[in-house]
Amino acid sequence: NARDPAVKAAAYRTLSNNMSLLSAVLIFHVVRDLMELPFLEEEDEEGSASHGAASESHHLLLQVGHAGGPGGNHGPSDAATVLLGMARFVLSFLIVEACLLRYRSHAFPLAAWGLIGAHVVGFMASDCFGTLQEEPPWNEGIGMCLALTAITLIIMSFMVGIMNKIRARYSTLDGELDSSEKAWDHQCVHSEDEFIGFAIGLLLTQSVRCGIMGEVPHFHGIQQNEDTAQCWILFGFAIVCGLLVLGSGAIFKAVSSSSPIVLRIQSMSNYIFAMTMGWSLLFWGKWTFWNMTEGQGIIGGGDIMTAQMVMAMLFSCGGFLCIILLSRVASPISAEALNQALILTMGLSWESVFMVSISEVTKTISRELERVVIECKLSITVCILVIPVWILHILPKALELNASKGHGQGHSEGAEATEATPAAPPTRSRRARGAPSEEVASSAPATEAAAEAPAPRSRRARGSPDAEETKSAPSEEVA
Repeated sequence: NARDPAVKAAAYRTLSNNMSLLSAVLIFHVVRDLMELPFLEEEDEEGSASHGAASESHHLLLQVGHAGGPGGNHGPSDAATVLLGMARFVLSFLIVEACLLRYRSHAFPLAAWGLIGAHVVGFMASDCFGTLQEEPPWNEGIGMCLALTAITLIIMSFMVGIMNKIRARYSTLDGELDSSEKAWDHQCVHSEDEFIGFAIGLLLTQSVRCGIMGEVPHFHGIQQNEDTAQCWILFGFAIVCGLLVLGSGAIFKAVSSSSPIVLRIQSMSNYIFAMTMGWSLLFWGKWTFWNMTEGQGIIGGGDIMTAQMVMAMLFSCGGFLCIILLSRVASPISAEALNQALILTMGLSWESVFMVSISEVTKTISRELERVVIECKLSITVCILVIPVWILHILPKALELNASKGHGQGHSEGAEATEATPAAPPTRSRRARGAPSEEVASSAPATEAAAEAPAPRSRRARGSPDAEETKSAPSEEVA
């Protein structure tokens, strides 16, 4: 309800991204749990007591549905966990790229798949390489953590490089590059950079936390640290990442006429710094919250669900205030990247709320298989409730209010193409009021007549006696 268009646009975009993040993490949990179901073992009577203790430990750590990997009790082995994680990541990456190709000429589905697809692939990649980072030899010091981060970046860059060559060849099959193909390439680049920044940001944050704490902490579950100095060191690292984002924006202006490869590296670096800042702020906020409240939370007497809700509210209030401030004072490129960091922090804090609430519902179930199935059903139910609202109401409004900015990533050609191809819902609403479609208008031989079509419609709306004549004019021109 803000009067300032920039504030309203930032609010809708933040809400849209948060709903996409929530839907993506629920999809990720369902896919991961379903892929690990064959590895779950049924407990016999002799082991049921020990499983009850393990189940309670599982709830306390809030590793929701994480049967395998660090902290898992009845899931696949460590090697199988890594292989399954890699398979999920590669498969989700190919599916998202295929969907973007399928809807390359349809602006609204392209934007929807690009946003939620980037988040789904980001969660898949983060789980895969984040779990690997907690295994030897990659957990043996900050040096090995950074080495894995570099290897992961090389692998992802190789994957997106192949897709970039495929897009370039596919776009030139007809001998020309039209606006829809430019928009498709721009959306693919935007989505790829986002999921790479998402995963690499987590690995860099985990590397720094390893250097601070002396070991690689688990990125799932409760994040507590009683050392106040370590909390503020992590906060300082987040501020450094924010400064790097601003510096990257300044470099972008200086090299705006350079080669596409240089621009792609700059865009990817911008996302990596921003997402690293977001992950660092998330972990710092949780560390500081439990540290300042001495493990009891502000209200609830240490109840985990209440604490997660309070933290999500604090993150949301602080994040929205910072986004509104950035929309007024920062340059568009820098504000866009910093907004992504704040949106990530807010979205992941609410993700924790939903995951904890699902864990609360299933914590009394003793059988691992039954618990995982119920968690999948609950996650699917939430997706059924959230995704339609996001697609039908929130995302169209966010795209409409942010249309003048394109994607905000500095790809000028892609931004122009995106503006030239409007989102589907606004187009349908104009046709519903009687305006001729854009395809018909563009195919008419007399462009001047097509341009004059809206004028008779406005007179007819005021009750002009020539209504019958003007009503038939567009159809005659089309014929």
